[in-house]
Amino acid sequence: MPATVHSPAEHDSRLDLEPDSNSNPNPNPNSDSKSDSIGLDLPIRGMTCAACAARIEKVLNKLPGVAAGVNLAAERARVKITGTESGGAEVVAAISRAGFQVPRQTLELALEGMTCAACAARIEKVLNRLPEVEARVNLATERAHIEFTPGLGNAALFISTVEKAGYRARLVAGGTLRENQQEEKARREKAYRRELRQFVIAAALTLPLLAQMLFMFGAGFSGPASGGAAHAELPRWLQFLLAT
Repeated sequence: MPATVHSPAEHDSRLDLEPDSNSNPNPNPNSDSKSDSIGLDLPIRGMTCAACAARIEKVLNKLPGVAAGVNLAAERARVKITGTESGGAEVVAAISRAGFQVPRQTLELALEGMTCAACAARIEKVLNRLPEVEARVNLATERAHIEFTPGLGNAALFISTVEKAGYRARLVAGGTLRENQQEEKARREKAYRRELRQFVIAAALTLPLLAQMLFMFGAGFSGPASGGAAHAELPRWLQFLLAT
């Protein structure tokens, strides 16, 4: 059964930075326990109608151990993975094969324990070994800037990776999360303005044809003696341009 779909407001407040409370922080299908479950909250780009959401939901629910629900308004997929047959990589790949995208996101970690450039290079190296992760570590600011694909990584995984390397890390509160939310909002507003502009242009080009049709109907009711319809008809070439 598809997972519970949350409202757009709930989805906007969470960008796959934290796993579910009962989830494995590493969305890797090679888990030791078959009872482990992974909860993913994925942004999806490219949906334009309910059919798109239904298509994604269908391909995801075909994956073994996957239960998914897609919210068109929020442009997000809520996915629960049970067992070891599927993982985050399979989910992201299935979405891509369906013709849609899981946009990359960024977050920032505050690091502790670095003493030299070699420490920064070591942390950068272990983070960049993770799939679909690009990490940059700044020794002076003691920060790690990480770009990743949701579903293949999250804050808990990155913090755990840094700690295994012998350092400490914590998620920088708010900073990059707000940036992700603002970028998503700006993208939606841009798409809305583009569609509105296309609608206005289409309506403006349709008005002359509509006016001609109304005049022709009026002339038809007044009888053939009026002869006004023929004089009011737009040139054929202009009708063709307006219609195309």
